[in-house]
Amino acid sequence: MTDDPRFAPFSADPQFRQGQPGQPFPGQTQTPPPIPPQSFPPEENSFLYGTGYMPAAPSPERFEQKAIRRDMTIVGLIGLLWLGISLFFPVILQTVLFLLFPGKLYYEGTTLTGLPGIAQIFDILCYIPMMLLPFVFYGLVVRIPFSVAIPLKRPRMLITFAGFLMGMGVAMFANFCANGAISFFGIFGLVPNLPEPAVPTDLLGQILYLVSIAVFPAILEEVAFRGILMQSLRRHGDIFALIFSSVVFGFFHLNFAQAPFAMVVGAIMGYITLKAGSLIPAILIHFCNNLLSGLLSIAELYLTESGYLLLNNLYLTVALGLGIIGFFLFLSKDESAFFVRSKEDTVLTTRQRVKAGFSAPGLIVVMIIFGIFMLFSLSPIATPLI
Repeated sequence: MTDDPRFAPFSADPQFRQGQPGQPFPGQTQTPPPIPPQSFPPEENSFLYGTGYMPAAPSPERFEQKAIRRDMTIVGLIGLLWLGISLFFPVILQTVLFLLFPGKLYYEGTTLTGLPGIAQIFDILCYIPMMLLPFVFYGLVVRIPFSVAIPLKRPRMLITFAGFLMGMGVAMFANFCANGAISFFGIFGLVPNLPEPAVPTDLLGQILYLVSIAVFPAILEEVAFRGILMQSLRRHGDIFALIFSSVVFGFFHLNFAQAPFAMVVGAIMGYITLKAGSLIPAILIHFCNNLLSGLLSIAELYLTESGYLLLNNLYLTVALGLGIIGFFLFLSKDESAFFVRSKEDTVLTTRQRVKAGFSAPGLIVVMIIFGIFMLFSLSPIATPLI
């Protein structure tokens, strides 16, 4: 055995597990000494011939590729954990509720009913562990400090205001992406089944409905995807982190109609988070977008069809107009407003890093599994569009 750090196992030093080679998360110390590229011995079939056969130190390119694939494989495994919780926890919770309230609960179609607000409470109780447990576990695995994983510093007012306007506009634009996906599958006589919760007719149910679709998703999804996930991947560059956090966010919706919408919205909220250095603007955008969508759904119960279409088109037009205003406000105050920092201290280009991320075995397997679930969300329609 040798004390040469070049031949130490990759996982031997916990600091090496924190991110890019030789650079831990902010706030961590005891950074291992960097290995100059010219100090690597020549590779010959991954072995050195000297006093005996010894593993050759990986090249800087290979070392960085392995670190990226390792991180993305961990992300894939967290996706499997999320999928398992989302499939089995509702069954367990449903069993517990039926035992606690025997003879009082029953299903009307797919909606749990029998007690005031029980359907919305059930959704909230299922949603919280589904979002918290996998991503908290992921944060513990990669050992990202809390202050780095969940940046909640007070952002600049201009960034918050302009970002909010632009985010609302992009969210409306993302609806066109979702409609495009629906039209595409319609050509083949298929339509994605959208998992839309039933809108309650009583006041308590409507309040809980808005809480379940606006408050909890805005906080938990932003903490999970733009917080823990994206911040942990920034070790490989902001562009890398933005791309993969948005793609993963889209796949987690398990629906071909919602996935394009979620990817586009996830990208703009991730970008605003990077610019603001805080999750607060993204949480506000997410909350307002979901809240207004929920209010429109409730309004549909009381309006005529023409009245609802008028209100919906008005909302769409105003949101797109606000998005354009936010775009130019960003551009007028900061010439580099739409520049996302890449990674400078790296041997791989952004394209090479993204390629390495998508080639991670764990991520590939999970994307295939999620894709299968998304295929099962498709249903035939009576009249194809061709």
